[in-house]
Amino acid sequence: MMMKRISIIILLCALCSLPLMVDAGSTLEANQRTTAIGVATIAPENSSGSGPSEALISPQISSYQSNPAVSGDHVVWEDFRNGVWMNNPDIYQYTLSQKQETAVSTDPSFQEYPAVDGDRIVWEDQRTGQFGDIRLYDLKTGTESVVCSNEFDQTNPAISGDIVVWQDSRNGNWDIYGYDLATGGGFSVCTADGDQQYPAISGNTIVWQDNRNGNWDIYGFDIATKTEFPICIAGKDQQYPAISGNTVVWQDNRNGNWDIYGYDLATKTEFQVTKDPADQILPAVDSNRIVWEDHRDTLSGIYLYDLTNGTESRISSSGTAQHNPAIAGNNVVSELERSGGVGRAINLITLQNSGSGSVASSVTPIPSIVQTPTPTITVGTSPFVTGVTPSASDFVQGRQYVIGAAGSSIFSDQTSTVSGITTESASNSGSTRFTGISTFSRSYPNWGR
Repeated sequence: MMMKRISIIILLCALCSLPLMVDAGSTLEANQRTTAIGVATIAPENSSGSGPSEALISPQISSYQSNPAVSGDHVVWEDFRNGVWMNNPDIYQYTLSQKQETAVSTDPSFQEYPAVDGDRIVWEDQRTGQFGDIRLYDLKTGTESVVCSNEFDQTNPAISGDIVVWQDSRNGNWDIYGYDLATGGGFSVCTADGDQQYPAISGNTIVWQDNRNGNWDIYGFDIATKTEFPICIAGKDQQYPAISGNTVVWQDNRNGNWDIYGYDLATKTEFQVTKDPADQILPAVDSNRIVWEDHRDTLSGIYLYDLTNGTESRISSSGTAQHNPAIAGNNVVSELERSGGVGRAINLITLQNSGSGSVASSVTPIPSIVQTPTPTITVGTSPFVTGVTPSASDFVQGRQYVIGAAGSSIFSDQTSTVSGITTESASNSGSTRFTGISTFSRSYPNWGR
């Protein structure tokens, strides 16, 4: 689901007695990683089912998998097995019925942000230069084609039927454009003032987040009538919309924290999905089911809300942190933090219907294989000072911290090296934060969600 790079990576291990040291408000990851595709079958609560079962499909060492999407028989994601974190991601897919993984695009450049509908996969591709194009792969014919190769940047594509949409910088800011695969014609969706980003599409309706009014709102566009309309222009920010049929969902901070809200296009009514004081972010929807990443528990998890009966339940294990879900039918995919190691894998939860519509809330974590350099312990604080033990004043309440690995560049943004020590200029705080040098870390109990 798009960007979704606001996800938080928490490295867990009981081996270390030091407090956690790295601001994890931005995405972090060590170069040494363990990943695999996990499949979990979840039995309904209060049912006589055999309970969770899980199997490795395609274990990969020294790679990272993220941004999953699912449609019908196919799961797609971006994969770093052929490069390193933040360098040379590729697109892979897994066919559920055949239990078979295939590479979609492994060109030695960036392929990111995949989306899938039926047998068609789209993604952002940078093989022609520093800016992204939109490419498509047809699983039926085994052919790849270019959807848009404008000289400026195209990213965050979405697809439904014959229509592909994306955000586009050709006009000097982000706008929404589309392409009809049936007619071979491109079209503009929205070129209003400000930025329009992260489009999603279902049938004839396109939605996106829009800051023309000075904060992020949700707008929509009807392809059949070529009309634009506001969906939510409430105060504060509404971001990362998703759509299925007449249901639009998004994350909303009008209440001072992130909640999930929705809108029924048929009845033109808005509704609130979550009210927990913790953050609920990155929603996805399919038919009458809404899923999202939820931070009310010690480890972030995937929750589900059933619109037909008004029930909410956690569908991911309480023992593993999961992020960035997508849903199609009974299949929910997410990024799973590896228990006992570092890295993320793509996890598939298969929902089973019960009389109450609920699903079980536990999944056995996949065993991990870890490669680590020899540990050398050094601790730093902000501003960067070596050889000291941090105190409570060195931390920002409400964040999680981790210790980095020796010789690894573990930050996704603005990394630098000072005397062999990796540091981060944290964009969310404006201050330079630090890493200790170690191969393991543990949760710091007084901070984080």
